[in-house]
Amino acid sequence: MKILITGASGFVGIPILYRLINSHKISKIQALTRKIEHDLPKHEKVDWVEADIGDSVKTESILNEFKPDILIHLAWSGIPDFSEYQCLQNLRQSIDFINHVLQNSNCKKILVAGSCFEYNQMHGICHEDSITEPKDFFTWAKLALLKYLLLSCDKHNVSLAWFRLFYVYGARQREGSLFPTLCKVFEENSVPNLNTPKNANDFIHVNDVARAFELATSQEFSSGIYNLGRGKSVSVVEFCKALEMLIKKDDSLTKMLINNTSDSIEEINFYASTVKAEETFGWVAETSLESGLKESLRNHNE
Repeated sequence: MKILITGASGFVGIPILYRLINSHKISKIQALTRKIEHDLPKHEKVDWVEADIGDSVKTESILNEFKPDILIHLAWSGIPDFSEYQCLQNLRQSIDFINHVLQNSNCKKILVAGSCFEYNQMHGICHEDSITEPKDFFTWAKLALLKYLLLSCDKHNVSLAWFRLFYVYGARQREGSLFPTLCKVFEENSVPNLNTPKNANDFIHVNDVARAFELATSQEFSSGIYNLGRGKSVSVVEFCKALEMLIKKDDSLTKMLINNTSDSIEEINFYASTVKAEETFGWVAETSLESGLKESLRNHNE
């Protein structure tokens, strides 16, 4: 089985790649990245290809030669730029690229990274069958891509798994995200500067996300949306405290954060229903917050 993965060198892509490498069912992996770095995983199964999915000439040449059985599409350029221009560009490039895959290969499965923000929901449990309305250009572009792919994959008899990722954390996460930001301030013995620490999110470790993608490569499933979260919310304060305890062995900075933001309110508290992913793939998030933070710190400090 041959797999093509876009965004392979990213925060989510690397853990997925490691799991694919260790799968005996997968013979070859073509990993696309905009820039090949020296520290990317090297394995006989993996061919790294420096390419932007917006370069139609190069990507068409790659697809004509490789002809993947499965596409894992993670690429979404420009983050955290969610402007109208950037979102339109990502949408157009994704559609054009995936069309090349569908028309020039025998691809039977497409696995895509969606986002929990597609729900536009502030509180409570998020179900895959909820009615969704875009709140900005990013969610509009994601929802538009989803609707297009459901129609296109049905036409080509391809199974589509649209994985809605909740608050994924781990090593290699982009600068400015919660985990690397907190690591830096705690290492500097500073109080985190967070405006809404009482907000609660469904934090899921990146390794659990990677396992879901791997399971989908070897199982049959119906096209649709599948939530990937732990199915429970954790406040940002709790996340801070757990990480500070691991780094500093006390929570004095988190207590100062709580004192400094005593007037703040909880604006967000939503989490995933994961019943569908469990019933379809036998997948549940197995990594506790403490275990996930320990693993993330080990890799972050390497």
